[in-house]
Amino acid sequence: MLELAVARALYERYPDFSEGRMAKIRSHVVSRASCAVVARELGLGKLLAERGGGLVPPEELEKLARNRNVLAALLEACLAGVYLEHGFEAVEEAVVAAFEGRIAYALTSRPPSRQPRSRRSTGSPPPRSLSASKRRLE
Repeated sequence: MLELAVARALYERYPDFSEGRMAKIRSHVVSRASCAVVARELGLGKLLAERGGGLVPPEELEKLARNRNVLAALLEACLAGVYLEHGFEAVEEAVVAAFEGRIAYALTSRPPSRQPRSRRSTGSPPPRSLSASKRRLE
């Protein structure tokens, strides 16, 4: 539901963007990190801390209320509940509005490299060819 709402908004606003560029922006906007940011902006962590008492010890609840993965999952669960209760058309505008800041950020920032982590972390250049790699192993 979130991806559909964001994809539709991007397509309507930026019809001249390539499919690849739009996909990268959408991917960034609906990422776990972005969902956590929006959850914080909506105060979902605070609500969890205030209303989750008795389920887990208070110190654990505080950690959960600040955890990025928990916040993102909480937002996704809330969106699913609202969607099931009211339908897509009724909530699409509010969902896009909640993610406006993430859309603006994605439009102005450069997405992280898709290069495998192993190469990014070592800093070594990729092998010139498979035969060069094979010779080094021999």
